[in-house]
Amino acid sequence: MKFLIAQVSEDTLSRKINSFENSNIKEYCFLGKSAMLSYRLSKTLGKVKKKLPYAERLSRIQYDHKSDYLDFIDGIEKEGNQEAWWSSWLSWKCPWTTSFYLRLSQLLTITELVEEYKTKGERLMILVEEQVLLESCKRHYANDAEVEVAESDERKSNLSIVKNGRRRRLMYPLTRLKRSTNFNKIFKDRVFSFKKTEDKKLILIPTFLDNRSFRSGVYKDPFIGKIIKDLDVSRESEQVLIVPIMSIVPNDSLLKFKDWLVENGFYVLFLDQVVSFLDNVKFSISNSAFNNSSEREILYKGIDIGELIHEERRSEWASFQKGFLNQVRRLGEKLNKLDREITLIYPYENQSWERILNNELRSKKNFKSFGIQNAPCPSLFTKFYFSKKLTSDLPLPDHLFTSGYISYNNLSEYYGDYTDVILSASPRPFGDYSSSDYERNPRHVMVGCSASLEESIDLIIFVVEGLKDHSDYQVRIVPHPQRKNFNYKQLLLELETPDHIKITEDGYTAELQRAGHMIFDSSTVGLEAIRHNLNPIFIGHDNVLCVNPNEFDKEVTQYVYDMEELISAIENYKGYSKEKSQSLSEQYFGNEKGVNIASYIRSKIA
Repeated sequence: MKFLIAQVSEDTLSRKINSFENSNIKEYCFLGKSAMLSYRLSKTLGKVKKKLPYAERLSRIQYDHKSDYLDFIDGIEKEGNQEAWWSSWLSWKCPWTTSFYLRLSQLLTITELVEEYKTKGERLMILVEEQVLLESCKRHYANDAEVEVAESDERKSNLSIVKNGRRRRLMYPLTRLKRSTNFNKIFKDRVFSFKKTEDKKLILIPTFLDNRSFRSGVYKDPFIGKIIKDLDVSRESEQVLIVPIMSIVPNDSLLKFKDWLVENGFYVLFLDQVVSFLDNVKFSISNSAFNNSSEREILYKGIDIGELIHEERRSEWASFQKGFLNQVRRLGEKLNKLDREITLIYPYENQSWERILNNELRSKKNFKSFGIQNAPCPSLFTKFYFSKKLTSDLPLPDHLFTSGYISYNNLSEYYGDYTDVILSASPRPFGDYSSSDYERNPRHVMVGCSASLEESIDLIIFVVEGLKDHSDYQVRIVPHPQRKNFNYKQLLLELETPDHIKITEDGYTAELQRAGHMIFDSSTVGLEAIRHNLNPIFIGHDNVLCVNPNEFDKEVTQYVYDMEELISAIENYKGYSKEKSQSLSEQYFGNEKGVNIASYIRSKIA
C-alpha cells in the first residue's frame, strides 16, 4: 500500500492522531474546509511528518477546470429541471453557498497527487475532513490495490439530516409570520399594497439591509443609493418600492430605515409580507420529502462524483432555501398581475432570486430591468458564469451596467449577445485617489478579512504563523463588518499570538490611511489597496476556493502561497506610482468616461 486516504474531524483528531503519527508514510496533506483543524493537524502531525503544501496546485486546478465544470453542471441541471434549471444551488454556483466546486477541485487534487506520486514511486497520506470526499475516493479507488481508503467511523446520519430539514419546515410558517407581523407593526403606512390601485409607474428596487447600511448612524444604501438619489424620482408620476432581499438588522435600525423611506416618499415590502401564513404552511408540507438518489453514478472526466451531487441536493433541501425562493417567485407573480409599468433596478450578482424575479416579470408588457454590478467578477466567482451553450435561456436583465473595463470585457464575453452590457463606473463608495497621499508606514501591515468567517480564520492563521517572529512589523487585523460578532481575540489567544499582531482598535479607515501593506484573500479590500496605493498581497489557501478579486492585476498584486513568500512580499516591496494606482483603479472601477447609470435609466423609462 503506497497511499492511505483517511478521514479526520475536530471531534476525532485526538483519538486518531496516534494512528496517523505511527504510520510509516512520511508525508501527508489535509484537504478540508476547517482552517483550525488544518492548524491543529500541523501542530501535532506536522512534528513527525512533512506537510505537503498544495494551495498553488489547488488554485491551478480550479482555473483549469472552470469551463468544463460550467458545461457539466449546467447540462445536468437543465436536463433535470427544464423549467427553472438556474434556480438550484448547483446551477447558481455561488462559492459562499455551495461547496461543490471546492469539493470537486479537492477530489481532482487528490487524483492528481496520487498519479504524480505513483510516477515518482513515493508514498503519501491524504487526510480529508468531509465524509462525502472520503466516499467519493472510495468509489474512485475501489479497484486500486495501491490505494487504501480507510473506513469512516463518523458517518452522518441521513435520518438526522432529514429530521432537521423537516423541523425547519415545521417552524418556517411561524417564523415568517413573526417577522411579517414585526414589519407590519414598524412600517405601517409605508407598506406597499397590491390592492390599492395606482396610475403611477412602479420603480422596483431590491436591496440588502445589514449593518453596512447604518455605518453613519442613519440609513444609507451602500449598493445603489447614489443611483436612487440621482434618478430624481417624480412623486407625481412614479412610485418607488424598496424590497429588502436580506434583512439582518435590529428594530432600532429598521426605524432609521423607515425615516429614510418617509423622507423620500418611498414604500417598502419585505419578502415575509408577500406570502400568507396558510400559503407558507401549504408550501412547507408540499416540500417535505427528500429524494435519495446517491447510488446513481455520475462521471466527470472518469471520476464518479455522484456522492458530491447528492450532498448538494441534500444540503439544499435541508436548508429549505426553496422557502426564500418561493417568496421571491410569489412577489414576481403578484407584480406581474398589476396593470402598471414596472422598472426593476437592482444590485446585480446573478443570484437565484434575481433570475426568478426577472423570469416572472419578463413576459409582462411595459417591464424593463436594469442590473447594476455589485461585486467583482473574477473567473472563480462562478455565480457570474454559465455554460455558453445555455446562456440564452437565462432570465437576464435587459440592461447590465458593469464597474470598469475588466468587468465589462469579462461579462460582455458571456452575456453580450443576450443583453445590453454597458460600461459604467462603480456606484459604490470606494474613496478617491487623493487618499494615496496619506503618509504610509512600511512597517504597518493591514489584514483585510472577507465575509467568509472560515476564510477569515484561515487568513489570520496564515498571517500569525508567517509574521509572529517579526515584531518589527505592526499587524492590524480588520474583521469584515458582517462578522464583527465573532470572538477574534479568543482566536488570537488560541494561536498564541504575540503583541505586535492585534485586532484593530481604530477601524477600517484609519488602518487604510496608515498601512503600507494590505494582506487579503477574497475580500475587495485587495482592490482598495490598489486604489489607495498600498502593497496588495493575495494569500492563496488550501481550504477555500481561489476567489481573488485582484486576479486580473499581474503588475502590483503579489501572490503568496507560503510563509517564506509572505515575508519576501513585504520586505522586498518596491512600491508603485500614484499614476499606476489610478490606471489600475480605473480598470476595476471605471471613471467619468463610463455611462452615467441614473441618466441612462432615466432615458429608457422616460
